Amino acid sequence: RTPRSASLSTRTPRSASLSTRTPRSASPCTRTPRSASLSTRTPRSASLSTRTPSEWCVLQMWLLPWGFTSKKVPDYDDMYSMGRKAVEAISKISGTQYQIGSSTSLLYPSSGGSDDWAKGVAGIKYAYTVELRDRGSYGFLLPASQIIPTGKETFAAIKSIARAIVCKT
Repeated sequence: RTPRSASLSTRTPRSASLSTRTPRSASPCTRTPRSASLSTRTPRSASLSTRTPSEWCVLQMWLLPWGFTSKKVPDYDDMYSMGRKAVEAISKISGTQYQIGSSTSLLYPSSGGSDDWAKGVAGIKYAYTVELRDRGSYGFLLPASQIIPTGKETFAAIKSIARAIVCKT
């Protein structure tokens, strides 16, 4: 199946379920980027969603679609190679090591990933979700002392992806 049937997490008063299988976004936080991505006439080459992991997660991860199935995207090797460039750029800046793969291969099946939506619905070639620092100490609340280092390494990753895309065109 195509990712158009990917699960997108929703939290609505009318829904007892936290996860529904629909290509539509439920919250204003997801509707706005969705509308912007679909309304532009310029094709997007890359999409990067970042977040800090929960306190139980001890890995930094560069996640590829699909999160809702163990099947790989058709261009998995190309996406993995691009992700490898990004995590190498991060490592050069700070020594931080990232694991690359889908959430089903590194964690568990997940619903609602923006990388699944960006790849499957919006047709964005390089779509990733990145689990940033830390290693389980702070959970979702990254301390201020780690914000700038995280920003620097993330920017290095973004630059490496942009350079690689430009070189391919």
